[in-house]
Amino acid sequence: MLIVARLLTPEAGGYGTHEQLFLLPCLFRWLTGLPCPFCGMTTAFALIADGRVVAAFNIHILGPAAYLATWAVLVAAIVGLVRDGMLLPRWLFSEQGGRVMLVILLVGWAVNDLMVIKGTANNDGVVTVTGIGGAPANLTISAAVNEAAGAYMSLYKQTPHSNNCVFDRRTGRMWSRNTSNGEAVGVLSDGTLNWYAVATLFPLHPVAADLQMIGPPANVLRIVNAAAEIDRYHVGDLIKCGGFANPANNLPGYYVTDVQIWAALSLDVYLEPVNNVLVSEVAAGARTIGLVTRSIFNYAAGANLIGLGGYNDWRVPNVFEGASLLNHEAVDGYPDPVAFPGWGNWVTWTSTTRASQNTSAVIIDWLGPYIQAWAKTGTRLFILVRG
Repeated sequence: MLIVARLLTPEAGGYGTHEQLFLLPCLFRWLTGLPCPFCGMTTAFALIADGRVVAAFNIHILGPAAYLATWAVLVAAIVGLVRDGMLLPRWLFSEQGGRVMLVILLVGWAVNDLMVIKGTANNDGVVTVTGIGGAPANLTISAAVNEAAGAYMSLYKQTPHSNNCVFDRRTGRMWSRNTSNGEAVGVLSDGTLNWYAVATLFPLHPVAADLQMIGPPANVLRIVNAAAEIDRYHVGDLIKCGGFANPANNLPGYYVTDVQIWAALSLDVYLEPVNNVLVSEVAAGARTIGLVTRSIFNYAAGANLIGLGGYNDWRVPNVFEGASLLNHEAVDGYPDPVAFPGWGNWVTWTSTTRASQNTSAVIIDWLGPYIQAWAKTGTRLFILVRG
């Protein structure tokens, strides 16, 4: 096994190295579009065997651990064979051994994720997930300070996306050079997010008649007599309002650019409506505010917040822009490998939604290549374009 790993060529995209051993592609990923706990481990194993430690850890944290464990098992097997006549230790086949393996699989998705905490009294800032377990959402983090439960706390995943950009002279578009593949975002920390899912919309403000919309040039969502809610809203958040008479005010995807207290009592949440125009409406009716989470548009808003590559006009490309990168002269449709290295066999979202079925958006399968509709609640990789 150690010799074979040294002979393998790690796939640049991070997945699929095991297919060099004449094994089938990952069935779980093929059926669901999501990686299984082992996806990327063969690549990471081959990278560590080649001495590329940092690259191995970036692909899958358990790859280097598995490599060291293989050496440990080899030594234990030799010792066990000489001493007890058994190649593997007995505990590995016990209930305890099974539990250890299950924990290892779960930890591979969460440990070492970077989290940004906002809305607490003592723990705001960047922390590292050091363990999981117990009840749902029970995470062990680095440098935590004891603090009682509060009303609202926001958790964000942080990932180091490359600042490298590529300018396409044919279309006049600038692209982020890398997809989200391998980044610690999404539920499984695999770089996949949904397009938009109502089920992941978190309520920030209860149904009430205290929401007022102020249109251009201000573009302000005013929450009357709610200055105490200021810790619930953060620059870069995506929100969705509900209950307004004008449909434009209820669209998801407006991101917060500033939060201020107005006249000592009310809260002004400044919004960036992108291509849509907010319409002024006085406070009335039964209106709500929800926080959009786990969406590709959250990622684009975050890229603009930090000024990815020195720019703050990043967005998800539409299907025509995405298709402009397809290489129709190759066996597959991967973009130019010099401009976009390590693209891999990925399927990525576009911002285009189906006119006949608004629950689906358009994706691009770069291996086919082909273009098809996919449920917005599903998860896929994505790319960013400027403009």
